[in-house]
Parts: sequence; structure tokens; C-alpha cells
Amino acid sequence: MTVSEQNAPFTEAYGLPSTDFKSKGNTALAVKRALAHLGFLEWEPDKWDKQWNEKLNTASAEWKRKRGLIPQGSDDGSWGKKAHDTMRGTNFGKEKKPAFDGESQRLLQEEKKASQPATSKEDAVRKKITEFCEQAIAEPDWYYSQNRAVDVSVNPNGPTTSDCSGSTIQAFHYAKRETGLNVQDPAQQGWSGYGNTNYYEDDWPTVGAPYKVGDLAHYDGHVCCCYQPGDANTSKWFSFGSEPPSSRSLHYRTDFRKVVRPRLLA
Repeated sequence: MTVSEQNAPFTEAYGLPSTDFKSKGNTALAVKRALAHLGFLEWEPDKWDKQWNEKLNTASAEWKRKRGLIPQGSDDGSWGKKAHDTMRGTNFGKEKKPAFDGESQRLLQEEKKASQPATSKEDAVRKKITEFCEQAIAEPDWYYSQNRAVDVSVNPNGPTTSDCSGSTIQAFHYAKRETGLNVQDPAQQGWSGYGNTNYYEDDWPTVGAPYKVGDLAHYDGHVCCCYQPGDANTSKWFSFGSEPPSSRSLHYRTDFRKVVRPRLLA
């Protein structure tokens, strides 16, 4: 089984500190795990660090020779895209488990994410709104109630008491806390926990596709928050009209009214 590029992304070349390549980071640790699974290193995760050292370089060169990635007389243990892609398709053991195991994949994804260019402030807010919604969807510790004021500072994994419009306020406040930016209360109530579907949340400019994260879809007495951008068919919307929170398409109800776009930053 080949691990996808998305799950085990390549960020940049690695090598010894004496080379021009990167010599310390998550990729080094991920490759140590993979080569140990394959028997080229001892399995000693308690001792491993993120340094591309001589021991790792030797093991990498041995593996690369065995896979025909370098000539038999070469001791080039540096790590590039070709070696990385080959490792993504390498398995070990009778069960044919990926050499890049789950922890290796997490490390590689983390490094790739950190290497991406800095996003705008609004992008950072939208990212956290998506994070809140994705964590809350299908969360069993969310309890439906229309009582006000809602607790704006809830954890998306619960326990949480809220409703459709209250959860929108909570998603935006989560983005405010996580980014440290001056995020706007979509209910325009100064983060008091008050406001609802027909009380200022729909009093924003009406927009059409493409929809952006943070847009609010209004129905008759109900609202959903966009957490994946796109058009009417591809966008995804966070809904908490009943337990548990769910992911919906834009036109999942027949009483659709409009989509509005709150100002993200006050």
C-alpha cells in the first residue's frame, strides 16, 4: 500500500550538517521510524531526536542502495524527493504496514504545514472557524438549548450547550481566542452571548457563490456556518439545529433564504 503524498508530504531535502541540506527537523525523525521498521536501524524511539546524524545517514544510504536509488559503491545517505516517494510505497512485516507509520505521517504533515507561507489575518480566522466546526461535528457532548446567554468560550469537543445561532457565535469566538485577533461577533452583541438568527446575524451583506468560510446560510429560523468553501454543490455548512452537530449542503432545506458574509475582523 502506498501512503499518499497528502498523508506523507515531502518538504525539503535532508542531509548531514556538513551538506547544504536541512539537517534537523521532523523528516529526520520520520525517516528514523521508517528505517527502523525496515530493520536498517534499531527500534529505540526513546533515544531518537530530529537530527540527521551519521547513524541515520548510513542507514539511509544502505536502504537506498538496496532499492537501487544509488549505485552499490555510493554512501550518499541524503534524503530527497525520489527516496521519499519510494518510502511512501514501502511496507514492512507480514501485514504489509506502511514504513511511514501514523506517527511519521503526522510528523511530515506538521513539517509541511509549518513550511507554508504565512496567511493573511482573515485566512487565519477562517482556518480556526473550520477547525472548530470539524471538531464539533458529530460530537455527542453538544446539547441543544435556545437559552441565552450562550457561553462563548466553549471547547468544540464539548461539553457544550448551544443552538444554531449560538454555535456560530462560539465558532467565531474560538477563532478569536486561537488567533489572538480582534474577530467580530457575528451577532454584533460584543461577545455577550446574546443574539440569534433574526437578531443581527442576518444583518450582513448578502453574497453569492463562491462561498467562503464564515459565511452564514439563513433559513426560516435557522442558520448554518460555512466551514468548507465552494459553490452551492461543493461548500459544506456546519449546522446545530438538533443533536449532534452535523455537516450539511447549502440547499439541504427547502426554506433557504440567503447567504450573508459577516465581517471577520472588527
